[in-house]
Amino acid sequence: MGNVGSTGSPGPTAGATDTGGVAPSATPQSDFSTSATVTTTTSSKLLVSGWLKASVFCTAAGPCSDTWGLYVDGAPVSGTAHTLSAGTSATASDFVLVSGMTGTLAAGTHNAVLQDGASGDFGGLAVNYPRVTAIALGG
Repeated sequence: MGNVGSTGSPGPTAGATDTGGVAPSATPQSDFSTSATVTTTTSSKLLVSGWLKASVFCTAAGPCSDTWGLYVDGAPVSGTAHTLSAGTSATASDFVLVSGMTGTLAAGTHNAVLQDGASGDFGGLAVNYPRVTAIALGG
């Protein structure tokens, strides 16, 4: 085996995501959340994604909705809102699949969260298969 050379600089990373869509609420009243933590050694953008299957149940008092979104370090990620709505005494189910990219964040530990905020005559929630992914891009 030959001599081992010095470790070089990391190669460049790049990424993009569609910036369309609506940002989730800046102050969600969360009934459920799941998260992932990533630690960066340099300033970076985070490409974040979240998915789950959700069912929202509304009461006999009226319709309701539940809006899901991604948050990094407590700030909403633009374009990641996904709303489930149901009528009076009804249920709505869907796969929630959202992704987005943050602005440049300082080096350190960052928390990516997929969470919801219910409104209206919300009666309950069922969640299956929750996942969150955070990938650092930059340096």
